[in-house]
Amino acid sequence: MPLGGRISCECLKAVVNACEQFFFDHKSSDPLVMDWSEIDFTDRSEHLHELLRWPSGLPEGTQYFLPLGSAPAD
Repeated sequence: MPLGGRISCECLKAVVNACEQFFFDHKSSDPLVMDWSEIDFTDRSEHLHELLRWPSGLPEGTQYFLPLGSAPAD
């Protein structure tokens, strides 16, 4: 592909699938799942500070991170 060219949807899907498969099969540590649609490290520095305070020694298994107050109020 020439520099500045477009990436095809098929190529992008293949990369996404490969990353998902890698993390699904990666067993040396438990995953931390973050919903990036609600996280803003640029304009909400408290999100970054909360992540940096994330406790170590959590129970085994998948952990989910969603900063407090990041979801819009209903």
